[in-house]
Amino acid sequence: MIEKTISDKFFEGGLIINPSDSENIRKLDYDAIVKLFEKSGVILFRGFNIKPEEITKITDLYTEHYATDALRRSSRMGHN
Repeated sequence: MIEKTISDKFFEGGLIINPSDSENIRKLDYDAIVKLFEKSGVILFRGFNIKPEEITKITDLYTEHYATDALRRSSRMGHN
């Protein structure tokens, strides 16, 4: 995992995370990512080979609840 600051315009600079070699985003250390998020406030994951159908599964790893309006939608990311 390669970490870079986004910009000094973000609180604590934000963070871009790129894979080292062919690292799988689902294999990243959960606790380490949460700590980085708590410190940085914003994380952009770049360069990971993520298939569109995997986005919800990856987001579910770190999100207990989606935005309130998302729960009212009849479908989200193509899922009912």
